[in-house]
Amino acid sequence: MSLEYVYHIRSTSFIGEVLFPLNELKEISLESYNKHSKKYDHRKYLMDCPLKIAHCLWNDVIHLCPIDIAKILDERIRYLGKEGKSHSYFKIPFSFLDEAQTFFLYRKSTDDHLKEDLYKEINENVYPYSADKKDPQEIFNLNLQIEYFQKCSKDPLLLPYLFTGITHVLYKGSLDISSCEILTKEY
Repeated sequence: MSLEYVYHIRSTSFIGEVLFPLNELKEISLESYNKHSKKYDHRKYLMDCPLKIAHCLWNDVIHLCPIDIAKILDERIRYLGKEGKSHSYFKIPFSFLDEAQTFFLYRKSTDDHLKEDLYKEINENVYPYSADKKDPQEIFNLNLQIEYFQKCSKDPLLLPYLFTGITHVLYKGSLDISSCEILTKEY
């Protein structure tokens, strides 16, 4: 598989040169942890989700995106309109990732599930990088995300999360991003 870059949203309050998983961030800066854990306020069940194959929890990995975030934001604009905001994000060479610490979570659906079903679905769709046999086109597929934005445009109760239908690249451990490019996209 050839994956050149992965991407990660850069918080406006980001300081430093290292990305940390949420649970590590809790030990480093409780204030930052509290701020970033708010994105799970509507999905608290995910914070305790075990990733069995990685021998850790959902918040023990950094969640990276294999698709340039600008492409995702373009689709968000297409279905939900412009908001006059911007996102900065890191463009991280895939070669920076240790293969033994890299996992893929493939998305099959954007439908909500009961907690138990979600845990099962997540764990059935997480694969170590070294064992990955998926077609690279599946990784770069925006179809599920587009489907989700379409649902959000029709249902104001749905929150338009950016990565609901995107394959997640999960990285177990911290990641030095000091030499990574920072990109910005208005939406």
